[in-house]
Amino acid sequence: MKPPETERFTANGFEVTVTETPGALRYTFAIPGGQSAGQWLATHFWWVNVVLAGVGIAVAYALVTHGAGKPAWVIVLSWLFVAQTLGMAGLGVLVLARQWLLSVLWRAKRMEMVFTREAFLHRTGGEADGPVCPLAEVRGFRVFLSGGEERLGALSVVVGDARQTHGIFGGSVGEDMVTLARHLDGRLTAFRSRRGLTGRLDPVDVVEASEEEAAAGSHTLPARPGGLLGRLFWRGWWVLAVHPMACSVWFFGICAGAVGSAVVLAAAGMPAGLAAAAFVVLFHGVLVVAAWRFRANEPRP
Repeated sequence: MKPPETERFTANGFEVTVTETPGALRYTFAIPGGQSAGQWLATHFWWVNVVLAGVGIAVAYALVTHGAGKPAWVIVLSWLFVAQTLGMAGLGVLVLARQWLLSVLWRAKRMEMVFTREAFLHRTGGEADGPVCPLAEVRGFRVFLSGGEERLGALSVVVGDARQTHGIFGGSVGEDMVTLARHLDGRLTAFRSRRGLTGRLDPVDVVEASEEEAAAGSHTLPARPGGLLGRLFWRGWWVLAVHPMACSVWFFGICAGAVGSAVVLAAAGMPAGLAAAAFVVLFHGVLVVAAWRFRANEPRP
Protein backbone atom coordinates (compact mmCIF):
# COMPACT_ATOMS: atom_id res chain seq x y z
CA MET A 1 0.00 0.00 0.00
CA LYS A 2 1.25 3.47 -0.87
CA PRO A 3 1.87 5.58 2.28
CA PRO A 4 -0.07 8.80 2.74
CA GLU A 5 1.40 11.63 0.69
CA THR A 6 1.42 14.00 3.68
CA GLU A 7 2.01 13.17 7.35
CA ARG A 8 2.41 15.40 10.38
CA PHE A 9 3.80 14.55 13.81
CA THR A 10 6.14 15.95 16.47
CA ALA A 11 9.65 14.81 17.34
CA ASN A 12 12.12 16.42 19.76
CA GLY A 13 9.92 19.53 19.97
CA PHE A 14 9.82 19.99 16.20
CA GLU A 15 6.71 19.94 14.06
CA VAL A 16 7.55 17.42 11.34
CA THR A 17 5.76 17.44 7.99
CA VAL A 18 6.41 14.61 5.55
CA THR A 19 5.39 15.15 1.93
CA GLU A 20 5.91 12.89 -1.05
CA THR A 21 5.63 13.69 -4.73
CA PRO A 22 6.65 11.58 -7.72
CA GLY A 23 10.03 13.30 -7.65
CA ALA A 24 10.88 13.76 -3.97
CA LEU A 25 10.36 12.62 -0.38
CA ARG A 26 10.65 15.63 1.91
CA TYR A 27 10.89 15.87 5.72
CA THR A 28 10.37 19.45 6.97
CA PHE A 29 11.21 20.34 10.59
CA ALA A 30 9.74 23.54 12.04
CA ILE A 31 10.09 24.97 15.53
CA PRO A 32 6.63 25.30 17.11
CA GLY A 33 5.42 28.48 18.78
CA GLY A 34 7.15 29.62 21.95
CA GLN A 35 10.66 30.59 22.86
CA SER A 36 13.38 28.32 21.52
CA ALA A 37 16.33 27.14 23.61
CA GLY A 38 18.69 29.41 21.71
CA GLN A 39 16.52 32.46 22.28
CA TRP A 40 16.11 31.59 25.99
CA LEU A 41 19.90 31.39 26.35
CA ALA A 42 20.39 34.66 24.49
CA THR A 43 17.78 36.34 26.69
CA HIS A 44 19.00 35.11 30.07
CA PHE A 45 22.76 34.63 29.78
CA TRP A 46 24.05 37.34 27.46
CA TRP A 47 25.14 39.31 30.53
CA VAL A 48 27.67 36.59 31.51
CA ASN A 49 29.63 37.37 28.34
CA VAL A 50 29.45 41.08 29.15
CA VAL A 51 30.89 40.43 32.62
CA LEU A 52 33.66 38.21 31.23
CA ALA A 53 34.63 40.76 28.60
CA GLY A 54 34.39 43.63 31.12
CA VAL A 55 36.65 41.89 33.63
CA GLY A 56 39.21 41.08 30.97
CA ILE A 57 39.28 44.67 29.75
CA ALA A 58 39.45 46.01 33.32
CA VAL A 59 42.43 43.81 34.21
CA ALA A 60 44.19 44.78 30.99
CA TYR A 61 43.64 48.47 31.82
CA ALA A 62 44.93 47.96 35.37
CA LEU A 63 48.02 46.21 34.02
CA VAL A 64 48.80 49.02 31.61
CA THR A 65 48.26 51.78 34.15
CA HIS A 66 49.45 50.17 37.41
CA GLY A 67 51.47 47.10 36.35
CA ALA A 68 54.86 48.81 36.44
CA GLY A 69 57.03 47.47 39.22
CA LYS A 70 54.82 44.46 39.95
CA PRO A 71 56.50 41.02 40.22
CA ALA A 72 56.82 39.03 37.00
CA TRP A 73 54.44 36.34 38.24
CA VAL A 74 51.71 38.95 38.79
CA ILE A 75 52.12 40.27 35.26
CA VAL A 76 52.15 36.80 33.67
CA LEU A 77 49.14 35.50 35.62
CA SER A 78 47.19 38.69 35.03
CA TRP A 79 47.70 38.52 31.26
CA LEU A 80 46.71 34.85 31.39
CA PHE A 81 43.48 35.90 33.12
CA VAL A 82 42.86 38.55 30.45
CA ALA A 83 43.36 36.01 27.65
CA GLN A 84 41.08 33.42 29.27
CA THR A 85 38.24 35.79 30.14
CA LEU A 86 38.21 37.43 26.71
CA GLY A 87 38.52 34.01 25.07
CA MET A 88 35.59 32.63 27.07
CA ALA A 89 33.54 35.73 26.27
CA GLY A 90 34.27 35.19 22.59
CA LEU A 91 33.23 31.55 22.81
CA GLY A 92 30.04 32.51 24.62
CA VAL A 93 29.11 35.17 22.07
CA LEU A 94 29.71 32.73 19.23
CA VAL A 95 27.60 30.00 20.82
CA LEU A 96 24.71 32.32 21.66
CA ALA A 97 24.82 33.97 18.24
CA ARG A 98 24.86 30.58 16.53
CA GLN A 99 21.94 29.29 18.60
CA TRP A 100 19.93 32.45 18.08
CA LEU A 101 20.63 32.51 14.35
CA LEU A 102 19.65 28.87 13.93
CA SER A 103 16.47 29.50 15.93
CA VAL A 104 15.52 32.43 13.70
CA LEU A 105 16.35 30.59 10.49
CA TRP A 106 14.59 27.41 11.47
CA ARG A 107 11.54 29.31 12.67
CA ALA A 108 11.33 31.34 9.46
CA LYS A 109 12.61 28.94 6.82
CA ARG A 110 12.85 25.57 8.56
CA MET A 111 15.17 22.64 8.05
CA GLU A 112 14.61 19.93 5.48
CA MET A 113 15.79 16.46 4.56
CA VAL A 114 15.00 15.90 0.89
CA PHE A 115 15.36 12.63 -1.01
CA THR A 116 14.98 13.12 -4.77
CA ARG A 117 15.24 10.61 -7.60
CA GLU A 118 18.95 11.32 -7.79
CA ALA A 119 20.25 12.59 -4.44
CA PHE A 120 19.87 13.26 -0.72
CA LEU A 121 19.92 16.94 0.28
CA HIS A 122 20.10 18.45 3.76
CA ARG A 123 18.80 22.02 3.75
CA THR A 124 19.15 24.37 6.72
CA GLY A 125 17.70 27.85 6.92
CA GLY A 126 15.87 27.33 3.64
CA GLU A 127 19.11 27.18 1.67
CA ALA A 128 20.32 24.16 -0.31
CA ASP A 129 23.96 23.36 0.46
CA GLY A 130 24.19 20.94 -2.45
CA PRO A 131 23.64 17.17 -2.45
CA VAL A 132 25.09 15.21 0.45
CA CYS A 133 25.29 12.08 -1.71
CA PRO A 134 23.47 10.23 -4.52
CA LEU A 135 20.26 8.56 -3.38
CA ALA A 136 21.72 5.13 -4.12
CA GLU A 137 24.53 5.86 -1.62
CA VAL A 138 22.14 6.26 1.33
CA ARG A 139 22.55 3.06 3.35
CA GLY A 140 20.27 3.75 6.31
CA PHE A 141 20.09 5.59 9.63
CA ARG A 142 22.05 5.43 12.88
CA VAL A 143 21.15 6.77 16.33
CA PHE A 144 23.76 7.24 19.06
CA LEU A 145 22.27 7.07 22.57
CA SER A 146 24.13 8.58 25.52
CA GLY A 147 23.68 10.69 28.64
CA GLY A 148 22.86 8.30 31.49
CA GLU A 149 19.31 8.51 32.82
CA GLU A 150 18.40 11.42 30.53
CA ARG A 151 18.79 9.56 27.27
CA LEU A 152 20.16 11.84 24.56
CA GLY A 153 20.13 10.86 20.91
CA ALA A 154 22.14 11.88 17.84
CA LEU A 155 20.60 10.99 14.48
CA SER A 156 22.76 10.43 11.39
CA VAL A 157 22.27 9.27 7.82
CA VAL A 158 24.59 6.37 6.93
CA VAL A 159 26.30 6.91 3.58
CA GLY A 160 28.29 4.69 1.20
CA ASP A 161 29.97 1.31 1.46
CA ALA A 162 32.28 2.69 4.17
CA ARG A 163 29.18 3.45 6.28
CA GLN A 164 30.21 7.04 6.95
CA THR A 165 27.68 9.28 8.68
CA HIS A 166 26.08 12.65 7.97
CA GLY A 167 24.79 14.25 11.19
CA ILE A 168 21.21 15.55 11.33
CA PHE A 169 20.42 16.05 15.03
CA GLY A 170 22.57 15.90 18.16
CA GLY A 171 21.79 16.21 21.88
CA SER A 172 18.13 15.40 21.22
CA VAL A 173 15.53 13.24 22.97
CA GLY A 174 16.81 9.70 22.45
CA GLU A 175 13.44 7.98 22.13
CA ASP A 176 12.26 10.56 19.59
CA MET A 177 15.40 10.09 17.51
CA VAL A 178 14.92 6.31 17.38
CA THR A 179 11.27 6.76 16.38
CA LEU A 180 12.21 9.30 13.71
CA ALA A 181 14.94 7.03 12.34
CA ARG A 182 12.48 4.16 11.97
CA HIS A 183 9.95 6.44 10.29
CA LEU A 184 12.61 7.64 7.85
CA ASP A 185 13.66 4.06 7.18
CA GLY A 186 10.11 2.96 6.34
CA ARG A 187 9.26 5.91 4.10
CA LEU A 188 12.61 5.95 2.31
CA THR A 189 12.52 2.19 1.68
CA ALA A 190 9.14 2.56 -0.03
CA PHE A 191 10.30 5.65 -1.96
CA ARG A 192 13.44 3.88 -3.22
CA SER A 193 11.46 0.82 -4.24
CA ARG A 194 9.12 2.92 -6.37
CA ARG A 195 12.18 4.48 -8.04
CA GLY A 196 13.59 1.10 -8.98
CA LEU A 197 16.33 0.93 -6.32
CA THR A 198 16.16 -2.69 -5.21
CA GLY A 199 18.99 -2.73 -2.64
CA ARG A 200 17.68 -2.81 0.91
CA LEU A 201 18.61 -0.22 3.50
CA ASP A 202 20.55 -1.35 6.55
CA PRO A 203 18.40 -1.93 9.65
CA VAL A 204 18.19 1.13 11.89
CA ASP A 205 21.38 1.07 13.93
CA VAL A 206 21.00 2.11 17.58
CA VAL A 207 24.39 2.52 19.25
CA GLU A 208 25.11 3.01 22.96
CA ALA A 209 27.92 5.55 23.26
CA SER A 210 29.50 8.19 25.46
CA GLU A 211 28.96 11.86 24.63
CA GLU A 212 32.43 12.05 23.06
CA GLU A 213 31.83 8.91 20.97
CA ALA A 214 28.46 10.21 19.81
CA ALA A 215 29.97 13.57 18.83
CA ALA A 216 32.80 11.88 16.94
CA GLY A 217 30.70 9.21 15.27
CA SER A 218 27.58 11.16 14.32
CA HIS A 219 29.30 12.93 11.42
CA THR A 220 32.28 11.23 9.75
CA LEU A 221 31.82 12.49 6.21
CA PRO A 222 34.37 15.16 5.19
CA ALA A 223 33.32 18.54 6.54
CA ARG A 224 31.82 20.97 4.07
CA PRO A 225 33.72 24.20 3.47
CA GLY A 226 33.12 26.72 6.23
CA GLY A 227 34.77 29.33 8.37
CA LEU A 228 37.93 27.96 9.98
CA LEU A 229 37.77 30.43 12.87
CA GLY A 230 34.15 29.57 13.63
CA ARG A 231 34.89 25.83 13.62
CA LEU A 232 37.84 26.30 15.97
CA PHE A 233 35.81 28.41 18.40
CA TRP A 234 32.85 26.01 18.35
CA ARG A 235 35.10 22.99 18.96
CA GLY A 236 36.81 24.88 21.79
CA TRP A 237 33.48 25.49 23.53
CA TRP A 238 32.53 21.82 23.06
CA VAL A 239 35.81 20.66 24.64
CA LEU A 240 35.29 22.89 27.69
CA ALA A 241 31.66 21.83 28.00
CA VAL A 242 32.01 18.04 27.97
CA HIS A 243 35.66 17.20 28.76
CA PRO A 244 36.06 17.54 32.54
CA MET A 245 39.86 17.33 32.53
CA ALA A 246 40.20 20.11 29.96
CA CYS A 247 37.63 22.15 31.89
CA SER A 248 39.58 21.58 35.13
CA VAL A 249 42.87 22.71 33.58
CA TRP A 250 41.14 25.83 32.26
CA PHE A 251 39.67 26.46 35.75
CA PHE A 252 43.07 26.19 37.44
CA GLY A 253 44.39 28.74 34.96
CA ILE A 254 41.50 31.06 35.81
CA CYS A 255 42.15 30.68 39.54
CA ALA A 256 45.88 31.40 39.15
CA GLY A 257 45.15 34.34 36.87
CA ALA A 258 42.62 35.72 39.34
CA VAL A 259 45.30 35.84 42.04
CA GLY A 260 47.58 37.96 39.88
CA SER A 261 44.67 40.07 38.67
CA ALA A 262 43.57 40.78 42.24
CA VAL A 263 46.94 42.38 42.91
CA VAL A 264 46.76 44.78 39.97
CA LEU A 265 43.04 45.52 40.47
CA ALA A 266 43.68 46.39 44.11
CA ALA A 267 46.59 48.62 43.08
CA ALA A 268 44.34 50.35 40.57
CA GLY A 269 41.62 50.90 43.20
CA MET A 270 38.96 48.91 41.35
CA PRO A 271 36.83 47.05 43.97
CA ALA A 272 34.11 46.39 41.40
CA GLY A 273 36.71 44.65 39.28
CA LEU A 274 37.68 42.46 42.24
CA ALA A 275 34.05 41.46 42.75
CA ALA A 276 33.62 40.71 39.06
CA ALA A 277 36.82 38.62 39.05
CA ALA A 278 35.45 36.61 41.99
CA PHE A 279 32.26 36.01 39.98
CA VAL A 280 34.34 34.78 37.03
CA VAL A 281 36.07 32.23 39.28
CA LEU A 282 32.71 31.09 40.67
CA PHE A 283 31.23 30.82 37.16
CA HIS A 284 34.08 28.62 35.98
CA GLY A 285 33.82 26.53 39.12
CA VAL A 286 30.19 25.79 38.26
CA LEU A 287 31.30 24.75 34.76
CA VAL A 288 33.84 22.32 36.22
CA VAL A 289 31.29 20.73 38.55
CA ALA A 290 28.79 20.44 35.68
CA ALA A 291 31.40 18.83 33.40
CA TRP A 292 32.35 16.20 36.00
CA ARG A 293 28.71 15.46 36.85
CA PHE A 294 28.03 15.11 33.14
CA ARG A 295 30.83 12.54 32.87
CA ALA A 296 29.62 10.68 35.99
CA ASN A 297 26.15 10.24 34.48
CA GLU A 298 27.41 8.67 31.26
CA PRO A 299 26.56 4.99 30.79
CA ARG A 300 29.38 2.56 31.59
CA PRO A 301 30.05 -0.50 29.39
